[in-house]
Formats: sequence, C-alpha cells, structure tokens
Amino acid sequence: MKIFLHAELDAPSLPTHLYDHEQEWEKLQPVLDRFDISQDATHLAREVGYKLVNDQDYDKSYRKQKNRQVTLPNNEITKSAHSHWNLLDDHATGWIEQNITKHKITDARHCFTTPGRKVIGAHRDLTRNFVLMYLLSNGGDDHATVFYREKGHDDIDREYGYHVDDYNQLEEISRIQIKLNTWTLISASVLHGVENIPNIRRSFMIGFRDVLSDVKYKNAVYWDTETQQTIVKHSG
Repeated sequence: MKIFLHAELDAPSLPTHLYDHEQEWEKLQPVLDRFDISQDATHLAREVGYKLVNDQDYDKSYRKQKNRQVTLPNNEITKSAHSHWNLLDDHATGWIEQNITKHKITDARHCFTTPGRKVIGAHRDLTRNFVLMYLLSNGGDDHATVFYREKGHDDIDREYGYHVDDYNQLEEISRIQIKLNTWTLISASVLHGVENIPNIRRSFMIGFRDVLSDVKYKNAVYWDTETQQTIVKHSG
C-alpha cells in the first residue's frame, strides 16, 4: 500500500485581496519582531487587535503546547514553536473551492509561529488528515518540513493529536522545503515537524479529511508499506 506524504500542486496563487486581515498583520508583525519568547504571543496579538481564535478548546490546547519541550537528535532540549491562528473568511474558502478543489474543507486558517523557537516538534494534527499549505514567510532559509516514523513501528499513521518529544525515537522518512506562494499538500496523519525556523513562519493552512483527488500533483511523495521506502511520482 502507498501512503501519501506530500506534493506540490499545479494550482493558481491565492489572490491577496481575498485575505482580509493584512492591515492587522502589518500592525502585529513589528511587535513580534521584538518579541521575547518568555512572553505570550497570543495575548500580545490580542493586545494589538489581531483577531486570533479565542475559544476554550483553543486556549486549552495552547496552554498545553506553548511550553512543550522536545529532545533533538543531538540531545539538545528546546521548546517547540506553536502555531497561533485565526480563521480565513468565506471569500477565501469559496475561492479555494472554485479554483483548487471541491473537497470539503474542515478548517481554513492563517497561522504564524512563535518567534525565537526553531522547531515545531513532531506531531500528528488534531483536526485534519491532510493540509493544503500556502507559505507566506518560511521562518528561515534552511527551513524543512520533515516526516517521521517511530522506530520499531511499521505503521506510520497516528491518532489525532499524537506527538513524540524525543527525536531519538524517530526515523526520518522524507523532507520537503515548501516553496513560498505555492500550494503544497501534506499528510497530517503522519508524524511531521518543521525545523530551522528561528523567525516567524507564516502561512495559510486549509484542512481536509481526505486526500485531494481532483488536483494535479507535481513530485508527489508516497510511503510504500511493503518496501518501507519512499517513492516519488513526478506528475499527475
């Protein structure tokens, strides 16, 4: 069996006028550029009027994740970056449905990471199986999104919210450097993380339950469960 990991899409760019929070972001970014990682970026954003999602489930998840520590392969212990986000409006999601895919969207977000934290620890997403990403700023020149399997486990799919904090328990199976202003689909059900992002990483993330079947992929990467290796399909 072949399990989808990631692929670039042959799809049009998202028009900037469809995103209605640019003025708020322009007000927030210079504040975050002077951000001290001991501060709470969520509260800071709200103080300058940035419309972050604010509900009990999100706040509970944020409190749990904001102090998450991970052990890197060199045994360095560091705090994981956390994504802060708000929801894209109906104009943006309508454009995606009209121009990208008809698949049902589970959530559509504008996200930015905690400045000063260089990794997003290996995890399986909480609300979606696949994420269509549109990267606005990469967080660092050497950024990479990395996919893993746990050592001693053949199955790479994990339950919602699962994460591994010790990278010595993980084996890398694929990595991708997502391009700016390009739609890229990644699996959210396989353990994945982001490395080398000391600066703010900003993106649109569109969630789906099912892999997209009505789009054209470029350089799609799959995990072959029989050979326990990755395979690349260059187009289609």
